[in-house]
Amino acid sequence: MPVQDVQWILSGYLLTFGGFMLVGGRSADLSGRRRVLLAGTTLFAVSSFAAGLAQSSGALIGARLVQGLGAAMMLPAALSVLATTFEDGTDRRKALGAWAR
Repeated sequence: MPVQDVQWILSGYLLTFGGFMLVGGRSADLSGRRRVLLAGTTLFAVSSFAAGLAQSSGALIGARLVQGLGAAMMLPAALSVLATTFEDGTDRRKALGAWAR
């Protein structure tokens, strides 16, 4: 694998993760938090499997791009589920503290 492709394994993930996080949060608001969380988790799991089976650098980079998209769907949805599940007070602070750990 050329050195230029190795950089894109990490950069592709980070670009799609950061770039689609707002879209993931908005889609969680419109489509439902749990639905987007499950869809993001499924997308991340399938793309992780595809990355593990990748035979070329292009396939690995493509799988990492899709992983970033799945993570961008999961993060805001998971935080939103936690924030709406627990009432204000010590329970919410404990849940958010455990999630941030």
